[in-house]
Amino acid sequence: MGDLEGCGPRLPATPTERRMSALVLVGLLALFAAEVVSSPANAKVAVLAFFLATAPLLVVHELGHALAAVSVGWRVSEITLGFGRELWRFSVAGTLVRIKFLPVEGYVRPSPRTPGWVRWKSAWIYVWGPGAELLAGAGLFLASDGRLFEQTEVVAVIALQGVAAAIGVSLFFNLLPLPIGGRVNDGLGIFMSLLASREAFTSHLVAPFLLGAKRSLLAEKPAAAERLLSVALAEYPGDPCLRAWRAVCLAELGDSRLAEDLLRSVGDPAKHDPALAAELHAALAWAWLISDDPEVLVFAAQAARRAAELDPGDLHHSLLEARIAYARGRMREAFRRAMDAYRAASELEDEGPCLATLAMASHRLLRAGDLGDPEVEPVLIRPDYPRRFQSALQRTPIGPRLRSQVEELLAPTAGEPA
Repeated sequence: MGDLEGCGPRLPATPTERRMSALVLVGLLALFAAEVVSSPANAKVAVLAFFLATAPLLVVHELGHALAAVSVGWRVSEITLGFGRELWRFSVAGTLVRIKFLPVEGYVRPSPRTPGWVRWKSAWIYVWGPGAELLAGAGLFLASDGRLFEQTEVVAVIALQGVAAAIGVSLFFNLLPLPIGGRVNDGLGIFMSLLASREAFTSHLVAPFLLGAKRSLLAEKPAAAERLLSVALAEYPGDPCLRAWRAVCLAELGDSRLAEDLLRSVGDPAKHDPALAAELHAALAWAWLISDDPEVLVFAAQAARRAAELDPGDLHHSLLEARIAYARGRMREAFRRAMDAYRAASELEDEGPCLATLAMASHRLLRAGDLGDPEVEPVLIRPDYPRRFQSALQRTPIGPRLRSQVEELLAPTAGEPA
């Protein structure tokens, strides 16, 4: 039944749950500290070195990917270090760097500037995450005077051995050519890059521009999105995806006639490869959503559904389906699609619109008494859902119009507790 069959909802943590999580984390750290203290001295040093090396090795790994991308002339639009709540962000030479709470995984978002040698360059970039760690391991070997694999009582060498063990574990999980946690690791990425067709990388040329434009549109900044796409079109003139999404920006800015002309000039999405066709369908759906015409919204829903079918798993397609379903008054579908998108979201820019849609859809479902049938619905709407999603929005960036819409809809009425 639906895309949520067998899956529980992803819910923002309540203050009580956050406090309990903090207590559990402190408890685990205390147990770890007790185990280290009770261990032999050599084991203490090795274990501490192993865990303390995690964050620096993550930086080394992701910088390896980033520098490899730069070395072959690719863009690096984003580097993320860690997962969980974002703590800090800054830009270096046009690259957004995110620092997150738990420094145990990360990613780099590279993209080619030209289609030349893309398969080999992609494989090269995948290689140099583990490659950077191997170089770090070679440095440890030299620093230990060749005693890295010998049994020793020298504390400094034992500490280096702990770091080397951390490198070994990281290399095993990164080079084993299997998807781990639903993600493509470096080993699998190398093979997939070399076996992929050159055409498979075509959409990667404009990917950072499209992602930036979509996030600006979701933040209700169509002028910023239009400027970004205009810059991209100067580099890739005639690209149909860029033109289609620029039409969406113009429609958001009120120039519907020029937007319609641009969309017509793009042509039939079905004549393009699946990745490109998905983006064109999504752009059409967004442009039709802006019209807010009930008859046009039917076509918007069909286009969004087609985009999701051609590019399954894309959170922006799921979110677009959710927004269209909400505009059509189909709250159960809006909730399901928004939950799909929220599950896939890992960045604050994407989480905000998902949370807003979930808050509004669950509120309307509760008002209508539609809590869901436990026999057929995998997600039942609980009374605390709207406020729970709304509370999470306080820590999440969204556009002022959408935030106001949520606040007005969920504002307590006379006699209702806040």
